[in-house]
Amino acid sequence: MAEQLRNMGKAVHLVHRGPYLMSRDLDEELGSVLTEMARKAGVDLRLGVTVAEVSGGRVMLSDGSELRSDLVVAAVGVEPNVDLVRGQLRLGPHGAVAVDDRLQATYDYVFAAGDAMEHKNMVTGQPDWRPLAPIANKSGLVAGVNAAGGDKRFPGVLGDIVTRFEGVAFGRVGLNEAEARRANVRYVTSIVTTRSRARYYPGGGDVTVKLLAEESSGVIIGGQVAGPEEVIGRLGVIAAAIMKRMTAEELFFVEIGYHPSSGRAWDPIVLAARQLMRV
Repeated sequence: MAEQLRNMGKAVHLVHRGPYLMSRDLDEELGSVLTEMARKAGVDLRLGVTVAEVSGGRVMLSDGSELRSDLVVAAVGVEPNVDLVRGQLRLGPHGAVAVDDRLQATYDYVFAAGDAMEHKNMVTGQPDWRPLAPIANKSGLVAGVNAAGGDKRFPGVLGDIVTRFEGVAFGRVGLNEAEARRANVRYVTSIVTTRSRARYYPGGGDVTVKLLAEESSGVIIGGQVAGPEEVIGRLGVIAAAIMKRMTAEELFFVEIGYHPSSGRAWDPIVLAARQLMRV
């Protein structure tokens, strides 16, 4: 929204309670890149504060400062709408409907799917709420099959999230550092920045890959990617590695497709995995 309003020639103030943009999803290395891009694009960032009051064209912030605005866009997140089943089906710790891996909710004749369901996080094993379209669609298939008498299982969620600002995509999957600490997971990290294409091929730009792995086993538990191209594909590789509990060494040996127009012989995922390998 900030990008499009700036493209229309509007003066834009963006208020965010975190220390950098996307601070709930990205670690500081990648989040600070997005934050600096927004500043350079002319967005007036107000970080570490919240909106205390909106009255007419006046926006009061928690630090006592005031903004004047013709339009206020509230983007403060979403919550599951469970009014239809409140008091009838069990809700999980995130306030969404609790289901098992067959998408069964409380009673053996009730199956539930969509954005208002909680699923197991594949890394932590704890309930997680990720209202994202791919998860909702796949859970719908599982619930439908089982409601019709079949037996299909939903493995859980990883929280693959992607956004884009001025031609650069930012995404994460699995755990970030804050989530790993909350889950009491001891971890190690690696981060690599390199060109998205072969050095002799025109175009492209810098791509950054960050990986998290369990300290004791080397199993991949999270990843973040930022760059102008092939971000979604690289997140997909990392997601598969997390789901199959690959170690950094196993991920290093995955044959990632290569063509100089869209990648490198040494893909940044491979380089980041190499940093984590114990040799």
